[in-house]
Amino acid sequence: MTKILFLSVMNGSAWGGSEELWYQSAIWMARRQYDVDVCCFDSAEKSGRMKELEEAGCQLFLLPGKEETKKQLLLGKIKLSKAVAEVPFEQYDKVIVNQGGWKDVTHGPFKKLFHRMKEYVLIYHNYNTNEKFSLRKFSLLQKWADKASKNLGDTPKIFRALEEAYSLNIPNQENIFNPLTFDVPPTPAPYPEVVDGKYIFSVFAALDIERKAQDVLIKALAGSAWKSRNWQLHLYGAGKDKELLQKIILEHQLQANIILHGNATNYKEAIRQSHLVLQVTHIDAMPITVMDSLAMARPVVVSNVGDMPSWIKTNVNGWVVSQVTPAAINQTLEQAWEQRHNWAAMGKESFSIFQRNFPVNPIEYFLNQIAVLH
Repeated sequence: MTKILFLSVMNGSAWGGSEELWYQSAIWMARRQYDVDVCCFDSAEKSGRMKELEEAGCQLFLLPGKEETKKQLLLGKIKLSKAVAEVPFEQYDKVIVNQGGWKDVTHGPFKKLFHRMKEYVLIYHNYNTNEKFSLRKFSLLQKWADKASKNLGDTPKIFRALEEAYSLNIPNQENIFNPLTFDVPPTPAPYPEVVDGKYIFSVFAALDIERKAQDVLIKALAGSAWKSRNWQLHLYGAGKDKELLQKIILEHQLQANIILHGNATNYKEAIRQSHLVLQVTHIDAMPITVMDSLAMARPVVVSNVGDMPSWIKTNVNGWVVSQVTPAAINQTLEQAWEQRHNWAAMGKESFSIFQRNFPVNPIEYFLNQIAVLH
C-alpha cells in the first residue's frame, strides 16, 4: 500500500486556515484505510485535533513548538533538529508539505529536507513581495520548487508575484481550494435582523497588524461620520498585537463600538450574526474566512490582494478597497453603508458565487490533484 505523510511546517501560530486542508485530508484518508501519517509542530491548543488524527489511525510525529524552542534557545533548536532527523521521511512514497506561508521550508531543519523524500508536493498559502529574501534562501526555495511533483497555491497570484519580485520560477503549479471548517448550508443562511438599528461588522483574523491591518481599519472608523452611526465592529482572533489594538481603540474612544473577542467560540454562529464581514488586509492569498462568509451568504469587504477580488465583486456581493489606508477604507465603507439596505440581497449573491465556483468536495478535489487516491 502507498504510504503518505502530511508534513506541516507552520509554526507561527498554533492553528490557522492553512492547516485545514492537510488536516481534513489526513482524516478523510485514514478513515478510509489509507496508510497515512502526520508530522507537525506540537501545541496544547491543537491537542484535540491530534487526538482525532490518532483515533482515525494516523501515526503522529510531533515536533517541539515555538514556545518550547524559544524558551530553550540553542537547546531548543537542537531538539527540533533531532526530532526532524528521527522522522522516517525515506519510508514514504509521497510527502505533502504544507507551508502556512511561502518560504517556510527554507528555515531551520527543513532547508534540505527534500533530499530525504522520494516524492513530495509543496503547498503555498501566502506571499509577501516586500520581504527581504537572501540569495541563499532564494536558491533553497527554487530547489524545493524544482523537485516538487506539484507546487500548489491558494491563488495563481502567489506564483506570479514570486516570479515578478524574486525571479523565482515555480514549475508544475496549480490552484487549490481550502475546505470550509463547517458544513455548507444547502440554501443561503438567513440574514440576521438589525436589532435596535445596529449593524454588526466582523473581522476574523490573527491580531497581527503587519499582515491583517486591524489598526488601519480602526482608524478608518474613527472619523466623525461614523460616530453618529449605529454600528459595532467585532474583532475575532488572537495574536501578538492584542494590547496595541486595545490601546488604539481607547485612544479613539471607540470601546463602545469595537470589541476584541479572542477566537470565536462558535465561528459559524459569529458569521451568521454578522451583517458585513471585513477582510481588509495587507497580506493574504485566499483567506478561508472569505470563503466561509460567502458560504454563509454574507456580503464582504476585502482589500485588493491575493485572490479575494476574484470572489468579491463591487456592488454585487461586496466591495474591494483599493488601498489599505484609513482614507481608502473609509471611502469604501461609506459606499457600503449607503447600500446597507441591500446587504441581505448581496449576501445571496455571495452564496450563488460560492456555489458556482467552489468544488462540491474540496478534499477529494485536492486528493485527486496530488494523485494519492486509488
